[in-house]
Amino acid sequence: MKDQHFPIVGMFYRKPAQAIIDCIPIGTHIYAYAEPSNEVDPNAIAILIDSEHIPEQCHDSLDIKLANYGMEIGDIMGEPTWHLGYIPKGLAAMLKNSGDVQDNIIYHGTFMQDMKGKPMINFNGDENG
Repeated sequence: MKDQHFPIVGMFYRKPAQAIIDCIPIGTHIYAYAEPSNEVDPNAIAILIDSEHIPEQCHDSLDIKLANYGMEIGDIMGEPTWHLGYIPKGLAAMLKNSGDVQDNIIYHGTFMQDMKGKPMINFNGDENG
């Protein structure tokens, strides 16, 4: 996938995903991978961020937001990866069924927002198995 972007949904169920998304800047490295073992949706495509890609200039504002979840920035940076959400179910099924997204491949992208400020992933066409 290259130069395609998709909404990120489900942050509410992935605490502290919303706090992370509220703090990271446009262009931050995030990635996607298919979750064929997902019991709710075998076409699920998860969106993740490695803690090392959360820019240091975000740490203070993120630390403040994390208080709402009973967490601190050290908790975030102490874990290698955070699950931010998913590509919406219908779009994920389309991507899986078309072969654009395959199991066991990491699809690198960047964080962006739509015109209303809703979170999205932009795929830059770089993928690793």
